[in-house]
Amino acid sequence: MAAHLPGQYIGVKLSINGQSVYRHYSLSDVPNGRSYRLPIKREASRFFHDQLSVGDTIELLPPAGELTLAGDKEPLMLISGGVGQTPLLPIAKQALEQGRYVTYLHAALDAEHHAFVDAVEELRSAYPNLLETVTLYENEAGGDHQGRINESLLASYLPPQARCYFVGPHGFMALVNQELGRLGVPESKRHYEHFGPAEALSAA
Repeated sequence: MAAHLPGQYIGVKLSINGQSVYRHYSLSDVPNGRSYRLPIKREASRFFHDQLSVGDTIELLPPAGELTLAGDKEPLMLISGGVGQTPLLPIAKQALEQGRYVTYLHAALDAEHHAFVDAVEELRSAYPNLLETVTLYENEAGGDHQGRINESLLASYLPPQARCYFVGPHGFMALVNQELGRLGVPESKRHYEHFGPAEALSAA
């Protein structure tokens, strides 16, 4: 049975040129008991896109990761930068199914680099009274805002008593963590996960 918690990732063992290689990928949908959905960019793994075919077999390791939905009724603020959306999408879906209010703020370079637009729009259509989406483009207009994450922007959308989840590049997470702290969000309500080697956010 394909079981995991929204927000977790899964390990994949591959054999590339006779060498065993391990990769980790976020699971980008809620569990359905039948399959996993792994979003894999070609730039990140050409092996999946160019060499694997339908019917090929790969070895999966058990799902892991502690970035999972916590709390009960309080609203959520999900803040992603770039590919940081992948673990946050299933967390958003799970929270919405539970009737929790979700503010989903995504920062991308521009519209061309804005992934999962359709998936987020489907959620907004399904939960119009529970989901608020905010898009921030760094290099161009076209989103709700242009520029970079800052305290003022976060303050504009932060729901009272919100539990916050944020994933993205290290510098992005360090900034978000700092600004949320300034806005009074307690450390116990700030959740994040590194895509690469873990490093204290205060080090950035």
